[in-house]
Amino acid sequence: MYKNIIEIRDQRSEIRDQRSEIRDQRKTYIDFLRIIATFSVIFFHISNQDELTTDVNLLKIFHIFETRLYIGVPLFVMISGVLFLNPERNYNLKKLYGKHIKRMSIAFLLWSPFYALTSCAFKSTELKDILTRIVTGHVHLWFLFMIIGLYMIVPFLREITKSKFMTKYFLLLALIFASVIPQSISIIAEHSPEISEILRTVLNKFYFHFVLGYTGYFVLGYALDQVEISRKFEAVIYFAGLVSIIFFGTTYGAFSLNSVIICTAIFILCKKHFPTGIKSAGILKFISCHCFGIYLSHSLFIGILKYFGITSLRFNLYISIPTIAILVFIISFLFSVICKKIPVLKNIIP
Repeated sequence: MYKNIIEIRDQRSEIRDQRSEIRDQRKTYIDFLRIIATFSVIFFHISNQDELTTDVNLLKIFHIFETRLYIGVPLFVMISGVLFLNPERNYNLKKLYGKHIKRMSIAFLLWSPFYALTSCAFKSTELKDILTRIVTGHVHLWFLFMIIGLYMIVPFLREITKSKFMTKYFLLLALIFASVIPQSISIIAEHSPEISEILRTVLNKFYFHFVLGYTGYFVLGYALDQVEISRKFEAVIYFAGLVSIIFFGTTYGAFSLNSVIICTAIFILCKKHFPTGIKSAGILKFISCHCFGIYLSHSLFIGILKYFGITSLRFNLYISIPTIAILVFIISFLFSVICKKIPVLKNIIP
């Protein structure tokens, strides 16, 4: 009898250890994904500077980079889906609003006035325009509004993801109504604007918003984290992702079918083949902890470099865009690290 009790305890201990290992593994690949997403956002903003030139050839190069790098926000949302829809984690309304939504709100309340005032510092601006900038936020702070909205519906989405069938059904609807149909209408618009307008009018009559926007990516991240990926599917999605990156990129927007394929391929690649080892995991975790600070501050340093004439047009775009993106990432990272070390400044990055 005592022997059986000891065996049961050992089995329970093994199960706890296995769950702990799974959580650690998930955390590590999420850290890696978060770094990729953060760098992608910076890369995109560096390449999304069409106002710097009117040269058609240069604009084409900007477009190539821009349409290949609009994956950062979808990846951020997929990561959030993994964390917030995981049934092993307890997220009640008090925790959602008191911790996570509060964190995003504080970030906006601190950084939006800062960006509004700094953008108006070197030119005459009416008070009304400054207040409008504060309320609407700087160009990249829209993400905070969107993620707060997703946090608010987490309790509903958790009920859906409790069921594998409902999760698949939700993703199917999201794929059809958020990706396939809108992209098809956009393609038709290139050849027949009248027909596309009719189709868009019909689609809008559904008032079908529940699975639209970034909600699909939110649930997709959780689903990919939970499912066991076969080698056959892995090979297919990598091939499809490679084809999508080469020939399409994120043309037709973040919700296009090609964008979903690219983000899915990157997510699975990181999940299955992320850097392993205690040392690499520690480094990734340290950098990942500062990704929110990097995201909040990177636009500031892009602006500072631009003010001193350091833009992607200084030399060959294929070299300058990645170089400046790496530089901004490093500066923003160091800024976040320093802020976290100084008591007076650590609160500016919640």
